[in-house]
Amino acid sequence: KERTRIDWNPMAAEKGEFRHFMQKEIFEQGRSLTDTLRSRLDFQRHTVMLDSLNLAPDAARRLAKLTIVACGTSYYAGLVGKYYIERLARLPVEVDYASEFRYRQPLVAPDHLVLAITQSGETVDTLAAL
Repeated sequence: KERTRIDWNPMAAEKGEFRHFMQKEIFEQGRSLTDTLRSRLDFQRHTVMLDSLNLAPDAARRLAKLTIVACGTSYYAGLVGKYYIERLARLPVEVDYASEFRYRQPLVAPDHLVLAITQSGETVDTLAAL
């Protein structure tokens, strides 16, 4: 079996001044979001890099709608994404629970993009929705 080395900072796993980990996570949300977006945003050119989506810039410009499909915490991350995408890109965004999306017959036109979000990459409902 192949080994993977994970760089881990034990200080990041400690509660610090917080009473419990949930409180720590709540207070660290802003920094987490900033750290996540930092590698995707070019503030100098006012652009977003979406290389991992394999979406050509001209195809992105032709999009009429984005649907984000997710479960659990990823669903809430999708709601944050909706806020920023609609505000900054002026693209209509719908956020749907994967467990519901998979059973209804959503109307997805050629100029619509469906983006699935999963923390683990193995969320059964999200994978089934695709």
